Amino acid sequence: MDTYHVELAGFRTGGWFALLSSIACAGTTTYFGEYKWAWGFALVGLLGLYFLLGVGHYDFDPRGMTCESAFGTWRILWDEIIRVEMGTDGTNIFYGDNKQFVLPHPNQWARSSRDEAVAFVNGQLSARQLAATESAHSAAYKTMKNTRIKRHI
Repeated sequence: MDTYHVELAGFRTGGWFALLSSIACAGTTTYFGEYKWAWGFALVGLLGLYFLLGVGHYDFDPRGMTCESAFGTWRILWDEIIRVEMGTDGTNIFYGDNKQFVLPHPNQWARSSRDEAVAFVNGQLSARQLAATESAHSAAYKTMKNTRIKRHI
């Protein structure tokens, strides 16, 4: 198999939980006339909706890595990668020439194809003699840079 598809199950579950629980809480507080609280819960619901839309899936193939969500599609080719950083939480940042591609820790991937996808990514990095170097805590807060190939929203 040359293409591996990975979903981020944990983030999607968290998004659904935030959205549904905030709808229930906003409805309850509205029923009891606590409108200030209802607005707060509505904001939490919007955050959950953002998580649901923003969490996409990753595809790995012999040419590169792709991330697709409701907000867009990002891609970096294996041959563009010049270094890899691993954050203390396991987030990987792949750097190219004025590019960065963020890949969450494999523990956040759905189990269905995680092991095969990790082996494939490690094989691609080994073939290019790239190894992840440890970085600061800030790796978990980095975003994609100059890798967007399509905007959805």
